[in-house]
Amino acid sequence: MADVQPFRPSWRVYAILLLLIIAGAYLRLAHLDRPSFWVDEFNHVVAAQAMLEGKGAVFPSGLPYQRGMLYTKIVAFSFSLFGVSEFGARFFSAVFGVLTIPLVFFVAGRMFRHLGVGLVAAFLQAFTPFNIGWSRVSRMYAIFQFFSLLAAYAIYAGIESDRKKSIAATDRSNRWLRMKLRFAAWNIDFVWLFIAALAMAIATYLQVLSGIILPGLLIYFFIMLLWAAAIEGWRSAVASKYAFFMVTALLGVAGITALAPGLLAEAREAMNFSPNWARYDYVQNKFYYLWFLTSNFYFTIAAFFMIGAVVAAAERRKPAIYLLCVFVVALGLLSTLFVVKVERYIFHLFPFYLIIAAYGVIKLFDFAFALNREALKKYPQSHSARLSKLNLLAVAAVGIGILGASDWLRYSRKIPSFYTASNGAVGYEEWREACDYLRRQQIEGQPVVSTLPIAVHYYLGRIDYYLASRQNPRDEEIIMKNGAPVDYYSNARVIDTVEDLQNLMAEQPRGWLIVDEYRLGEERLVRPAVKEFIQRQLQCRYVTPEKSIAIYFWG
Repeated sequence: MADVQPFRPSWRVYAILLLLIIAGAYLRLAHLDRPSFWVDEFNHVVAAQAMLEGKGAVFPSGLPYQRGMLYTKIVAFSFSLFGVSEFGARFFSAVFGVLTIPLVFFVAGRMFRHLGVGLVAAFLQAFTPFNIGWSRVSRMYAIFQFFSLLAAYAIYAGIESDRKKSIAATDRSNRWLRMKLRFAAWNIDFVWLFIAALAMAIATYLQVLSGIILPGLLIYFFIMLLWAAAIEGWRSAVASKYAFFMVTALLGVAGITALAPGLLAEAREAMNFSPNWARYDYVQNKFYYLWFLTSNFYFTIAAFFMIGAVVAAAERRKPAIYLLCVFVVALGLLSTLFVVKVERYIFHLFPFYLIIAAYGVIKLFDFAFALNREALKKYPQSHSARLSKLNLLAVAAVGIGILGASDWLRYSRKIPSFYTASNGAVGYEEWREACDYLRRQQIEGQPVVSTLPIAVHYYLGRIDYYLASRQNPRDEEIIMKNGAPVDYYSNARVIDTVEDLQNLMAEQPRGWLIVDEYRLGEERLVRPAVKEFIQRQLQCRYVTPEKSIAIYFWG
């Protein structure tokens, strides 16, 4: 296998890529409407519904929802095409999840000038559960990943263009012409830089974390500056494009900070953001992302990533150094400066991880093939061809065995069939099934209480009360309205203590309580005394097939 090949895919390569795209599309689109909505999906779903009704992006409570506005508009557009449903809400996430597969092939293959790296990276992108899972969720992350990767590649392609440019210079005293000559000598491609700016703008509109890749770019410029100084001397290095772009970027940051000082406060607020759902030890652990990426589940990918990173550093490959700078610096900043660490915050960085791992796979196979060629030199030529085929088959068998033993690959094929199990990104609960049961009961005029009122409001069409503990601050979930605590999203009144529930039962002789096992068992969400009262004093009328939701009745 050649170390570096021209990036000219043949029809066979495109055929393999097409098979990967088809397989990836199946894993992302098949049974897309099977699970009920996950808790965060309701944000976009109900806001998009309200937009279609002419109310603007608001919750049932009447309060606005401004985060990820572009994605909410995309969901509203999808609803206009497919109707309001789980499939309609998730469709464009799945589509962009599929589109990222050929994008990864293109980026990896073009940057490394190696078709093998592109195909292996596309394979990993297609089959890793982390990618599949977020492509099956009505959140902005799959689209955000697509545009973040496109922006990062476009920056590299613009700065490290391999297209030689020539400009006829008739008047070198013209400053503008001298600048054009300098950019031409640096092989700067402004078309790619324009694409980078556009992709970065879309990514930022989707998620403010897009800018986390930019510090890695500065580190890349600095490393290349040192490299240029070591080879050509400091005088040439200071006059290089790396010095120019590094100084320009630093001046740009300084200018933005001076003109908009409020941005620093907003950035600091984002770093310290710690909502009620993030009160877990692992969320505060600075090594959580490292644990996630190197866990037993993704161990094979982690091993190949380490091989790719070490070899790339040893070979001083610009594309690999660039990807490593962007990935490692962003991962380090998210691990140390940001209080909350959850997997979805590094989802847009995951393709960089996979591309370096793909490079590690190719280098490992290159090494195996080199050993094969060396070993065959001691055999007569009549035997070497047969032995070569046998050895290559053995290497391929080992590769297939490694993949077959990988937990993530075995898990990925099952994801479309899941109702409640984790899809590689989130776990679902059976709110739709529970509300279907409740709808079949004679509940007119009877109050409905829930641990997730927005879910019941969507699936049942009404909700009255929110079962929630107020022992800990929950400003992002509970607000005061007319002197009473209510749910931020649905406007349902809060039931906090056993006394609150008893008072409701005294006022309403019959009523229903629909609770998920997770929130009912979480002390910071529902008081233990309330949980015990419900399980002892109320009748459990129904439990969903996967036992994620229970319905209680009094009266």
